Amino acid sequence: MDDLELRRRLYADPNDKDPQISDALTSSPSNQQFADELKQLDGKISSAVKVPVPEGLAERLILSQSMEQFRQQRKRSRVHLALAASIAFAVGISFSLLKSTPQHDFNVIQHSLAHVYGEADHLDGIDEGLRFQQVNSKLAKLGGQLEQDIGHVYFANFCDFDGTRSLHLIVDDDSGHRVTVFFVPDNKRPVDEQFNDGKMAGSVHHFTDSQGQGMSMVVLSEPNAQIKTVEQRLQKSLRWQNI
Repeated sequence: MDDLELRRRLYADPNDKDPQISDALTSSPSNQQFADELKQLDGKISSAVKVPVPEGLAERLILSQSMEQFRQQRKRSRVHLALAASIAFAVGISFSLLKSTPQHDFNVIQHSLAHVYGEADHLDGIDEGLRFQQVNSKLAKLGGQLEQDIGHVYFANFCDFDGTRSLHLIVDDDSGHRVTVFFVPDNKRPVDEQFNDGKMAGSVHHFTDSQGQGMSMVVLSEPNAQIKTVEQRLQKSLRWQNI
């Protein structure tokens, strides 16, 4: 086997065990050195591609996709509104836009977990020490009200659930565990359900009025947190308009 053929074979597979290749390497120190260098390079390439998948990557991708959908939906809404206004002006017709709650086909549990895992670096350790009235002012924008104090609130802010403005809370369960709560407006009428992915456990509770306007409350935390305590506290204190 000549040197050209040998090198071609080694480029294709540095670990080729063909007897002819073994003989060619044994008889030539330079060829053996060349083969060793290719094996080292091949090993480095193999190590480079074996990069572990970061924990929570799937959830971060879901969250990123959800945010992008929200931005696109908001952009389309502005275009549609401008077009409708132009038509009304051209024909001299006055009309009002009726706002309806959008239908959703997303999985509220999946999106809740995506938010928790995707925002863990930002929210772990956060403590805004929010007062009862501050939480109520945000909840009122979704049609809700707290009639009793629900304990220490570390965080409360609005977030996006597949294009729907929702409220994200982090509260204390009185045993030192942080419990995440989401209030998500929706039109669905699913049954309440429990979930546990091994790292997070929780439940979804749905409230729906006679017109079909609804709200989902998702409560989740580490499996050893007192989630039931938080659920009962919220259900006792919460009141929803027309629900």
